[in-house]
Amino acid sequence: MVKVFLNKYSHNNISWEEFWIKHRPTLEKFPKEFVRQIIYENIDRLLECCVWFDENVTVEECLFSGDILMEDVSYDNDCDIKNEWLHIYNQRPTGYIIYDHMQRYGTWPFPIVLMSQPDIYSSVVCTNQFLLVEGTHRFSFLYAMITKGILQPEIKHRVFIIHPPKNYNATYPKSQACLSL
Repeated sequence: MVKVFLNKYSHNNISWEEFWIKHRPTLEKFPKEFVRQIIYENIDRLLECCVWFDENVTVEECLFSGDILMEDVSYDNDCDIKNEWLHIYNQRPTGYIIYDHMQRYGTWPFPIVLMSQPDIYSSVVCTNQFLLVEGTHRFSFLYAMITKGILQPEIKHRVFIIHPPKNYNATYPKSQACLSL
């Protein structure tokens, strides 16, 4: 399934506009912003976490508060990604679109991508409610802004949540994936 999806949606150096025109009929059920961000620009990461990803999954756009995100989201192998990119944030890299946007607007320029139920459906270990599929810099910068008192933790931020297809049977037994809390 992964190889078929990867071959079908590999963009082979075509522009985003050409990609969208070519694949819109099969991908328009997903938010356009999601398609560009995760299928066009980060398909390898998507398929690393969600080996079952295809056109039958559901992608939901939600608002989550910063405190819920910090509590309920983990990265691969339960790595605490919150501090991973603080060195970049602390350097105040003006000209870096994510940093500049977050400083100006108090939220990320485009949603992070999470996967629901990673304890059952992920090919990587994650014991939290959501797995961070894409958005490590944004997630870490949000953490920095909350801990430094720049943002209140209850402020809400847009996220995309990938839900496995309803008829999907997990190929990763719980003993190989994560343990539910």
